[in-house]
Amino acid sequence: CPIAQDIPEYLELCRKGLYNEAQALITERNALPFITGTICAHRCMGKCTRNFYEDPVHIRAAKLLAAEKGIDARMASVVRPAPVPGKRAAIIGGGPAGLAAAIAAREKGVEDILIIEQDKELGGILNQCIHAGFGLHTFGQELTGPEYAGRFIDRVQQMHIPYLLRTMVLDLSEDRVLTVTGPETGLIQIQAQAVILAMGCRERPRGALNIPGYRPAGIYSAGTAQRLVNMEGFMPGKNVVILGSGDIGLIMARRMTLEGAKVHAVA
Repeated sequence: CPIAQDIPEYLELCRKGLYNEAQALITERNALPFITGTICAHRCMGKCTRNFYEDPVHIRAAKLLAAEKGIDARMASVVRPAPVPGKRAAIIGGGPAGLAAAIAAREKGVEDILIIEQDKELGGILNQCIHAGFGLHTFGQELTGPEYAGRFIDRVQQMHIPYLLRTMVLDLSEDRVLTVTGPETGLIQIQAQAVILAMGCRERPRGALNIPGYRPAGIYSAGTAQRLVNMEGFMPGKNVVILGSGDIGLIMARRMTLEGAKVHAVA
């Protein structure tokens, strides 16, 4: 099992009719038992030793059975998130827009502010933009992306504006109640008077770019390649063709060349 579920144990629980316990065991490592119980590629069944004698044990079907039989007890055990004191302003996103919004709000006299960021550090997309070209208008000097983000982060910390890292907003209601989860908070709800959405702009996935082929390997969006090279220390390839000659395309052409790759074309 790619996610290391305890298959023998939950099969035994299903055999005994202990579906609540089986589903609880499954969901320790698998948050989507209904989906994986329906469309999982079930590598486990290909490796089942019963293949040497007859058909494999129907592991995927047992998982779905446990999910269907144990769902009522599982939902009854879900604890409603604990409410926390309200916030004057909640800012979703700790990138440049979110940091700038928090600083501006504090400068205008707003005291009760909270920044919520899903990554492990503040700064957003700027952390992977190691080229210069930022900060001329704001700080009067040319900075790299991390340097530019660092200026905002320093101001946020100097102003003692609180923030949560590795924290995801699961829901935002019409009356501005945020359902939030993270390692520091657990599952909580936050009432805000104002919510600022500063989540940034994600690149379109490969399918939306109309790149043909059945799950072709070696095709990356420019932002993904940039993160791999600049933050993860991983080279996507040594022979590169870049589709798109905008700023990020040319920046990555230069970056890949500096890292030893051969850029055959920028189209």
